[in-house]
Amino acid sequence: MALKVCQRGDVEEKAVATASFLIYFNNVWYRYSDEGQKAFNDLERHISDIYELLKGTNSVIEELKETSITTVDLSDSFIENSIKTLYRKFSEVFGATGASKALHLLLPNLFVMWDDSIRKNYQVVVPNENEYLNFLKTVKDELVDFIKDCSTKNGLDFEGAEKFIKEKTGVELTKLIDELNYLKFTRKEFAKTEVDKSDKINRILEIINEIVEGAYEASQIEWVVKTKQSGMVVASASKLKKIVEEYAKKGDTENILRYLQNVQGDATGIKVYKILKACGKKPSRMFMMRLSKLQEGKIPISNILKTYKDGINNRWVAKL
Repeated sequence: MALKVCQRGDVEEKAVATASFLIYFNNVWYRYSDEGQKAFNDLERHISDIYELLKGTNSVIEELKETSITTVDLSDSFIENSIKTLYRKFSEVFGATGASKALHLLLPNLFVMWDDSIRKNYQVVVPNENEYLNFLKTVKDELVDFIKDCSTKNGLDFEGAEKFIKEKTGVELTKLIDELNYLKFTRKEFAKTEVDKSDKINRILEIINEIVEGAYEASQIEWVVKTKQSGMVVASASKLKKIVEEYAKKGDTENILRYLQNVQGDATGIKVYKILKACGKKPSRMFMMRLSKLQEGKIPISNILKTYKDGINNRWVAKL
């Protein structure tokens, strides 16, 4: 009901619906935090604050209405600034967890919910707007990988696979991954599932190839060439690929991760990282998070769904 109101209602109706939803689904914040208790003890003022928040951000929210996490360019400056601004302002009224829930109500195809347990497992220390944007980027990667996997297995194009998943599960992909994260990290209903070593190695090499391809592309960009940094970028990428592949042949995932961590800290690595970021390539930090998950034995969303299908009774997985 709250979701429907937040899609069609006026600002006043959205304010009441959002407050009602969060008092129930974000009750920990209202019960135990100083800010939440203060809001709950003066609900009239709290709803008034929500109304002013929605009124003040309505133009940005309307601009993002048709935006989907699976296709949006999260490195676009307008998108980045919009997401960070919305999350910061909503956090001031609802706290970190409540902000993600409220924004999901308003823009369910773009914003993904999180809580303390989910943030911990995504290696978020301070739940500010920058970390939330990084979280969305990681979630997007996970969802895109899942859609591509579904596409391959069912002979569908990307849009067809995304539609197939939505029809079979009955929920948006942002809600699907939220349910998985909640069950896995908050409820801890999954036993830790190990990815076998060969699968780890293959996934690491896929990630490294993405980094290297991005570096080669960046080396050809005009300003990189003119500043005579192309050679450094190519040499650094080639060295990265060569060393990782050598460790991969030995099945040494531990030294791969250690080497990548060292690369991020040396002077050349920092320079190349800045160049790649300036050229709009995926930040290596995000790749490191994905590599860390592989190293810890965490598994991608497609494998989690397989775990569901193989043995866990869930209302939507049986339809897949």
